[in-house]
Amino acid sequence: MKYYLLILILFLGCSKPSSIVEIKELVIEVEEPFSLNMSSIVDTCFFVPIDSKSLIGEVSELEIGKEHLVLLDQAVSKKIIIIDWFGNVKATISDFGEGPGKYRIPRNLNLIEDQRKLVFYDDSGPKVMYYSLEGQFEKEVSISGLGQLNDLKFEGGKFWAYLRSGDFKRGDAIKYFDLDFSREIHALAPIDLMGWPSDHGIQHSIFRQLDSEKSYFQINSTPDLIEFDSDGLLNHFRIRFSQRGLDYSNKNINPYDFLHYSRAKELIYLGPNHVDLGEFILLDLVDSGLGSMAILDKKKERGRKLSQLKNDLSLMMNFSGIPGSYINQPGYMVLVMPYGQFAAIREKLDWKGNSYQEIVWKVNSDDPESLVLLIYKLKSKMDISLD
Repeated sequence: MKYYLLILILFLGCSKPSSIVEIKELVIEVEEPFSLNMSSIVDTCFFVPIDSKSLIGEVSELEIGKEHLVLLDQAVSKKIIIIDWFGNVKATISDFGEGPGKYRIPRNLNLIEDQRKLVFYDDSGPKVMYYSLEGQFEKEVSISGLGQLNDLKFEGGKFWAYLRSGDFKRGDAIKYFDLDFSREIHALAPIDLMGWPSDHGIQHSIFRQLDSEKSYFQINSTPDLIEFDSDGLLNHFRIRFSQRGLDYSNKNINPYDFLHYSRAKELIYLGPNHVDLGEFILLDLVDSGLGSMAILDKKKERGRKLSQLKNDLSLMMNFSGIPGSYINQPGYMVLVMPYGQFAAIREKLDWKGNSYQEIVWKVNSDDPESLVLLIYKLKSKMDISLD
């Protein structure tokens, strides 16, 4: 069974007409996966050590700016750490607790570097918290009247928020707000998608495009990819795999069982951690229960499964899938690695003639459990053929 939604663009205080966009099918070829050398898509790699003194238990979320990196440890310390590109701690936010100026369930980090602000959502409020990049609390805004917020992205000077009530038919929506959440500018509502009808909140993502104010929206309980900007809906894509694709319309498969079902039946479905590369999108896949990926050519509107991003630069790792769910930022892939593992891999590599040798060997720590960020900045212009 298929569940279709009319996608209406509702403008508040604006006379633009509603829009209905035709669904475009995009086919991902999976029969003959191919590999890419990392040199074909990686511009450079940064190795950033995180000192164990900052008490980061894990990296739950990461925001990357020109001068700052912001890390959230949601699982252990509940701290937010602001560091520079050398790993130096610039500020620590640890206002865990109850009441005004305190948070309990922080998520959805937004680094607004040109305004020297850090904004995130506290699900226990529910409220939006505003801090300076010096770690000073500025204000909080209650959004209890909006419903449950499941995603928050700053784009074009304002915020996109994904608000849900359980399913799209009961009012789930993507809405555009001003910086202070004092005014709703317009909404894409409701967005009906193919697939599981009653809970589209299992894993989801609003993710930005590279060098653009356009964004995408995708939930891994559906094969649909929505493209929009501040003026409204642009495209509605439906991803289909040339073979072994999971049947999203099968109501007997609960989204919470997708991973098990994929493993048992050797099927492929979309994950939630796609990376926009400008001319291409690196799609996050789950194939037979394992992380995988495909590359999608935007202009040709076709994609092909990748078997591997092959390390031909001695940048520590090969990739057969997009690592981690802690980052959702265009143009970057990030690997978080304990220093002990980092040092062990470093010892085994042949660094002869490699330009990264000096940089990599400068990364040191006395604590094997301290973390190292491997930040791969990806090219926006690539000579890639899917043929």
